[in-house]
Amino acid sequence: NNRGGIYLGNLHLNKIDNNTCNSNIFTGIELDASTYNDILRNTLNFNGYGMYFSRAHRNYLFNNTCVSNAATGIHLYRSERNVLVNNTCVSNRNSGIFLSNADWNTFFNNTCNLHSSSGIAASSADYNIFIGNILENNDRAGIDISSSISNTLSNNIMNNNGISISGSSSIRWDSHSIDNTNIVNGKPVYYWKNKNGGK
Repeated sequence: NNRGGIYLGNLHLNKIDNNTCNSNIFTGIELDASTYNDILRNTLNFNGYGMYFSRAHRNYLFNNTCVSNAATGIHLYRSERNVLVNNTCVSNRNSGIFLSNADWNTFFNNTCNLHSSSGIAASSADYNIFIGNILENNDRAGIDISSSISNTLSNNIMNNNGISISGSSSIRWDSHSIDNTNIVNGKPVYYWKNKNGGK
């Protein structure tokens, strides 16, 4: 299709379940200004984006698969309070999951492997929670946080990639909550802030 496989524009309280949306020019599934939808068990391969959300809030994404899409597996733009659980993103050209100006979202037990950029990337994305995700063999980072504040990372497992944090002011670096349950190549991550002397 020229646009995409499934499109929801200003639609609410729908369920999109067990569909296959492959080889669409723009996106497999697109939500625009749509809320309280359940996106479940869909296969989204070889599209521009696997899923693209714009101003789409309070949606639930569970057990979707996004493989070999030309841009990103799952892209959230200006979208808030979505919950993503057990989704798999593999070998998409950029990142597995990308957040842009997307706040207050939760990511739990997702798998994002083998991307030329990052497994999960958050840009100008604040107050998001990342728990128990598996991120392996991504070229830039497992989790890449840029120009963002107050994100929480816990129990994420990373192999052959790690955590990258960048920003133009100290609050972009030191406002996050990252505990040592995060593991990189079998070792715990220590995120230090307001420390002197390296101890």
